[in-house]
Amino acid sequence: MSKKTIKITLLILSLFIIGGCWGQREIDEAAYILALGLDRGAGKNIRISVLAGTGRPNLPVAAESGVQTMAVNKVRTFTTEAPGLFSGLNLINTILERQMELGHIKMIIFGEELAKTDLRPYFDIMTRWRKFRRTLYLAVAQGEADRVIESIIPPNEDNPAKFLELMFISQGHVGFTPRNQMLWFYNALKTKGEDPITALVAPRANKYQLDNIKADPLPSNSQSSGGDPGEGTAGNSFLSGEGSLQFLGTAVFKKGMMAGKLNGNETMALSMIRGELSRIFLAIPDLYQPGSILQIEISQRQRPKLFVRKNGAKAEAGVGLELSADITGIETGQSYELPGNIHRIEKSAEAWIEEQCRSVLNKAQALGTDIFGFGHKARWLVADWNEWQAWDWRAAFRQMPVKLQVRVHAPRTGLIICKNAVREGE
Repeated sequence: MSKKTIKITLLILSLFIIGGCWGQREIDEAAYILALGLDRGAGKNIRISVLAGTGRPNLPVAAESGVQTMAVNKVRTFTTEAPGLFSGLNLINTILERQMELGHIKMIIFGEELAKTDLRPYFDIMTRWRKFRRTLYLAVAQGEADRVIESIIPPNEDNPAKFLELMFISQGHVGFTPRNQMLWFYNALKTKGEDPITALVAPRANKYQLDNIKADPLPSNSQSSGGDPGEGTAGNSFLSGEGSLQFLGTAVFKKGMMAGKLNGNETMALSMIRGELSRIFLAIPDLYQPGSILQIEISQRQRPKLFVRKNGAKAEAGVGLELSADITGIETGQSYELPGNIHRIEKSAEAWIEEQCRSVLNKAQALGTDIFGFGHKARWLVADWNEWQAWDWRAAFRQMPVKLQVRVHAPRTGLIICKNAVREGE
């Protein structure tokens, strides 16, 4: 056999073993799951809700006036109950003509009642099955997850996946929602040094009620009538508009079960201590003019400093925060921007931020959930893994005193560096 014949034979044989499109699937033959909701169902069942993008052939049809576009639904919702996740997806596929693709999920929502049970079996599925991306977002619904799934569509029918992604990204500049991708949750779940958290989300209306939001500026479950917006959690704020979901607050977990909630201000303080704060606006009380507020933009000046000391089975800890503040508004019109007065803004900001940080520290210690990651510092204080396992870190965390030091620097005064005291006509 000549060399040329051998090469041709090998080339033909290689066609059967090289990679190709053997597993290909046409876009309009798959249903892309964009959001997945899990609730407690009847008995031992779970209720599974999905938001499925079914692609869009955008078929042209003939009409008297020319070519028109056929109206085709791009996203659809389905809900069922089953003993397990994949048996539920199979059941949904008895009425959904396309095979479901899980690799595009943007958010998984757990119903509040289900979140109070042990979620670890669900994370076994989500980390074992390759289709669940580690970067998808997690949230706990205030109420039931299926209502959140139903509410995603309007007014985001064109691109609900982008809507969900931007809602989480933009919250980094608001401060009311924590960093909560699945990989961070799972890492915290598997270590003794930290407890996991997720965002809180609440539906403001479902797809059948959106028109009513425009007519009624307040959702029916509103519990507050103004005041500090950070004092509430999702679904309990004074708010109107066409947004169908609200992300506000944090769900705190302990041993895989939701143990408590943080409001918006506590979530912001948590982000400061964890070093995850980006740049946010605050309205804080003016210590030197009671009843007035100061408005500032705050950002991290440097990474927060956390330390833990071990004293027998007990521990003590400390947190040092260095923040920068830009002045954006002074309600009283006082010249706080002058070098001799700038400390008034800094002291007012330090007092308010320290109050919020102390609040979240006390709540976490009462719940016994180390959501700050003090445990990552503490484990270096023992000799080996056996000694770390023997140390009841959770009990030590509950009882340890935490020193807190907040320093705010206001080097930028905005576009006004000295107010003009002359009034027109005087």
